[in-house]
Amino acid sequence: MATPPPALPSSAPSLLPIDWAVPALFRRRLGVKAGRQRAMAADGHLLLVLNTVPEAGSYKRKAVFFWRDAKGAWKSTASVEGLRSLQRLVESFAQAANELEERLDKGDDSAATLHEVVSRSVPLARAARNLHLALQEARQAVEDPELINLRDLAGEAERTLELVREDAKVGLEFLLARKSEEQAEQATRIAETGHRLNLLAAVFLPITALGAIFGMNLAHGFERAGPVMFWFITLATIGCGWALLQWTRRGGGGRGPKA
Repeated sequence: MATPPPALPSSAPSLLPIDWAVPALFRRRLGVKAGRQRAMAADGHLLLVLNTVPEAGSYKRKAVFFWRDAKGAWKSTASVEGLRSLQRLVESFAQAANELEERLDKGDDSAATLHEVVSRSVPLARAARNLHLALQEARQAVEDPELINLRDLAGEAERTLELVREDAKVGLEFLLARKSEEQAEQATRIAETGHRLNLLAAVFLPITALGAIFGMNLAHGFERAGPVMFWFITLATIGCGWALLQWTRRGGGGRGPKA
């Protein structure tokens, strides 16, 4: 008979402060880690599980808890007690969004800057979206005008971060497209230059070959010929080069590859 697994101790440490008189449901629904950003409501109490602004280059998230009791009083695990700590958290997301937007508006369109903006805005936008959803859940759970303002501010930060991310991504794609276009133009210029050199080589190939032949120290009968013979041979070889050029342009007498 299989031995049943040992039961977990009921006195497991809670993520919430011991002196918080929250409903027992809140402590039961929290595990060892805070998990995603969300809102919990029970018996007129509200618990917000939120994250601070993620640091650049780090995937770690620091959880912050906000508790609103049945009388409307707020407490927080942050350094500042009460509702003000929640306001500062939401404002920190709005400030981070504005800083990225200002950096993008400065006109620095380098690939390094755009890549840094995209890398920074992706986790920020995700965290701001989850913050917005958690505050929307809190707004639906309790009647508190301050939650409406904070939810709207979080929504603005989310939209700003998404716009910044999309603008930076479009800028990166434009840089890649422009770089590819420049490389294609450069390759075309190199190909055209090589083609011109090949044309020159084709024109002067016969005269170069004949010059090499007649330059040998052999008796060929043209040693004492006048300048007429020189010009005749020169023009004849240039004509042969021109004929060779036309033949190569037609694809080797019609046997070249077809497009």
